[in-house]
Amino acid sequence: MARPILTFCRNAACAALSVIVPPAWAESPQALLDQANAETRVDPEAARRHAEQALTQLATQPDADQQIRAHVLLCEYHSERDRSAAQSHIDAGRALLPLAQRPGLRAPLATCEGELNEYANDNGRAAALYQEAVTVAEQHGERAGEGRQQAGAVHGTAGSAHGDDALLDLQLVR
Repeated sequence: MARPILTFCRNAACAALSVIVPPAWAESPQALLDQANAETRVDPEAARRHAEQALTQLATQPDADQQIRAHVLLCEYHSERDRSAAQSHIDAGRALLPLAQRPGLRAPLATCEGELNEYANDNGRAAALYQEAVTVAEQHGERAGEGRQQAGAVHGTAGSAHGDDALLDLQLVR
């Protein structure tokens, strides 16, 4: 007789705990992406995990803007580790742009693609992508600082005749 009562109590306790302690996936994709963004430079592995968790959730509840954010974070993570994985995230993000509410999300995709080109020593293409990022960000009210910094760095290291422009871009970032 004691056995059914124990089973009932155990099931009731488990049910109560599941209400009190929500599972890890209970965080919204936006919260996961905000967390990943904050962790990008501090704990890249945690940032990657959170961005991947957000993408997993977004597969069942699509939101193009949040999916693009996740792809940007994963592109940034892979940009120095696995060029083809980074490019895959750029491609996936660009494919989602027609569905996005914020067209300015094209800017961080261009910045990440610019980084890939810079790492491949294609500074001309990198500078064009950074400039695209700045232009798009300014047109759509997004942050342009990172694109400007990258463009200034590429112009400066390439010994470009646009060195004055690069310095101006860096000053505008501040």
